[in-house]
Amino acid sequence: MRRVGRRAVLAVGVDVATPNRLACSALRRLGGRISSSTSLRRALLVLLAGMGLAPSVSALPALVRIGNAPSSQSGDYINTDDLANTLAITSVTILSEGVVRVEDPSNLSVSTFFGPTLFDLFLQGPTRVEVLGDLTMGAGSVGLTAPEVRLEGILRDSGGSPLDASRLASSATSFVVGSGGSVDQASWMASENPTPPITITVDGASDANLVNVWNNVRLELRSGFVENLTLLASGSQVDWRGGQIGETGLFGFGGTIRIYGSQFERGPSAVCASLPPSSWTAAPASLTNVGACLRGRLESGETFLVNVNVGGTIEFIEAGPPAAVPGPGLWLVPVLAQAGWLFQRRIGQSRAAVDRASARAS
Repeated sequence: MRRVGRRAVLAVGVDVATPNRLACSALRRLGGRISSSTSLRRALLVLLAGMGLAPSVSALPALVRIGNAPSSQSGDYINTDDLANTLAITSVTILSEGVVRVEDPSNLSVSTFFGPTLFDLFLQGPTRVEVLGDLTMGAGSVGLTAPEVRLEGILRDSGGSPLDASRLASSATSFVVGSGGSVDQASWMASENPTPPITITVDGASDANLVNVWNNVRLELRSGFVENLTLLASGSQVDWRGGQIGETGLFGFGGTIRIYGSQFERGPSAVCASLPPSSWTAAPASLTNVGACLRGRLESGETFLVNVNVGGTIEFIEAGPPAAVPGPGLWLVPVLAQAGWLFQRRIGQSRAAVDRASARAS
């Protein structure tokens, strides 16, 4: 990932690298037109703050949002057009006291006033960075600095293709990949921070890529789809609780795969869907260095069928599907039963009282 020059703290929770001659030239050319454009004024205010020519505010917002609505005066909301105008002339870091969130699909590849964007974007929050919509870059790279990163959008280049590993970086130790996110991009960013244990939780994503599980990375598949998972080292881990793995299956050079569920069966290595019933036998508690077909029921309640070729260990962990939460009607059953019993008792008492009164009268 390309590195940028010195930075200055800005008023609106944004850092900007010290501008080069291109930025200064742009300021001189466009200075006479600043008053005619609110969007351009905002973009140049960000740039001027980076040069130390605008006042700075020490307090940062707890949540900074990036999207397609107008930028706020307080700096807790940054318009994508304003941001693109600045990225055309210098790199930008968005800072917050808690969370930085890309909440809309955002195209930062072209500036309204300067043309294609050239520089890098850094999103930094001490709690979390969230990419909830696709983020399209120009020539620059993306860095995500936070303990946790949530991906529900894909980081793309100007042509629409996902950014590759050379243009991604993150310090996160926890990635959550939801619907619309890229497990592959989370994997590559996890590889940038190999020292502490890294967790990637796949919770709704659908990814047709062949995804690497690096050393010191634990990938947990809860729901969604991944075409392939390849464990690269003895420290690689996969916990499979729900969701599906495609025909390419599970492959590994070591590490541990834990499958949570029940009714585990093993068949010979083949086209798994074509195996006859007689080919399947009950799976043992664990398998080591094995090529085989596996099937069963996951903890989520979904059935699975997968081809594995693993030079590590597969563990089968008994875990039933989550208990269903009774609906409102079921909650009422004991209440209605109790009410019915009381009603019948009252009727019985009334009949007994009538019988006693009749006996006395006679």
